[in-house]
Amino acid sequence: MVESTVVAAFRPDFAFYLAGADVLEGDQLGRLALTLDGVRARDERVFGWAARQHLPLVTVMAGGYNRDSLKLVQARLGTLDAALTAFG
Repeated sequence: MVESTVVAAFRPDFAFYLAGADVLEGDQLGRLALTLDGVRARDERVFGWAARQHLPLVTVMAGGYNRDSLKLVQARLGTLDAALTAFG
């Protein structure tokens, strides 16, 4: 992955990540329709970047209006697992 030169030049002390689940397919409000694997790939990219930068990351779970509550829980657990994998 090529890091943005703007972000690389900025060198923040910490970052916030709003890990919204409204991007998940079947969400009543979101329209991105990502699969569980797609949400996981997004999370791995964000957490991996922060871990490589040794950057403290504040993560907040947000959104998630899926009619399939099991899918929503799976997405949330995937986010937690991706964080633990990256920073573990």
